[in-house]
Amino acid sequence: MPRQLRIQYAGAVYHVLARGDRREDIVQDDEDRELFVATLAEACKKTGWEVLAWVLMDNHYHCWLIRTPEPNLVEGMKWFQNAYTRRFNARHKLWGGSCLAAGARRFRCRRTARARVIAARC
Repeated sequence: MPRQLRIQYAGAVYHVLARGDRREDIVQDDEDRELFVATLAEACKKTGWEVLAWVLMDNHYHCWLIRTPEPNLVEGMKWFQNAYTRRFNARHKLWGGSCLAAGARRFRCRRTARARVIAARC
């Protein structure tokens, strides 16, 4: 059964979660973490989002509180996940879709031994 459409409206606050495909890593090192943060910041600038709380772990991320000034969460998340995936793939010389299982396209990311958590604000 397909997922129900997300209700979107101006000023809404959302919790967003995305995991790596088959729970595989979406970041491999600190450079990937910086790339993720920069891409999220770019998404905020493009969409006007205010990210109040988020955490990035090796195989998934949570954006606990995203406030959207316009009803643009779905469009913005499509851009963010696609942009991060393309940049990740280019950096690691990989081909395929998205390492994020929440997206429509997927690819395999390699695992790393370290489990690191970065919490910050956009």
